[in-house]
Amino acid sequence: FSVYSKGSYVEMPYGITLYWTFSGSKVHFTLKHPYELKHKYDYLAIGFYPKTGYATVKDVFLFYLDTQEAEDRFMYLIPNAYPLKDYSEGGKSNIESYSKDKFIVLSRPVHTGDYYDISFYGERRYELWWGLGIRGALDVEQPREEGKLEIEL
Repeated sequence: FSVYSKGSYVEMPYGITLYWTFSGSKVHFTLKHPYELKHKYDYLAIGFYPKTGYATVKDVFLFYLDTQEAEDRFMYLIPNAYPLKDYSEGGKSNIESYSKDKFIVLSRPVHTGDYYDISFYGERRYELWWGLGIRGALDVEQPREEGKLEIEL
């Protein structure tokens, strides 16, 4: 892991910053990215896996930089796993998102009860996986860059 962040934000590679807050029963994530990023990549994905406790998947949020839309995804904990859509496997999309210019804001209940989501708790450590990629043939996402960080929400 290249970075450990304890606070309300983490600076990531490529000029990306992830901010988070908790309010009531929701967690809110804000991604700030350089405008130029969307000229090279089609999507930015972030995934979370708790460092303590038990989870069977990484909880992933995929943001399309051109349309500024977000999707609720998950990844199995196996090498070279691909982010699958929650609802395509019987889960639900539990996110609300909106964007403006260089910011993408996503909100989600802390606990969803969805098998493909993890629960978010403050003052806990998580592995934060990030990925940048393009949409190839048939709109299939193709990863180009990725990495991991450790954060405490």
